[in-house]
Amino acid sequence: MPAWVKDLEEAMEEGIVINPLWAPKRIIHLDGKVTGIEFMRSKTVFDAEGRSHLSVDEQTTQVVEADAIIISVGQAPDISFLSKDSQLERALWGVLL
Repeated sequence: MPAWVKDLEEAMEEGIVINPLWAPKRIIHLDGKVTGIEFMRSKTVFDAEGRSHLSVDEQTTQVVEADAIIISVGQAPDISFLSKDSQLERALWGVLL
């Protein structure tokens, strides 16, 4: 999971549970409402050149009950409408603080 140590520490201080090496398999719903998400076990494997890739075991799964799911991996806000000289504070990677 790509994340800065500071961000992980702050999340855990807030009570966030981190379960590494679980990949989303499907969102579970009933009558048009989210009820949970099913994950499958994953592991990091290395190819002949030493590059890492994720491999999943679709038979080893776990379900987490939920009434809302936020998909955020690889996403960032589009703040292109703001001028560069805006007085809003930004993080190193450009997002607003």
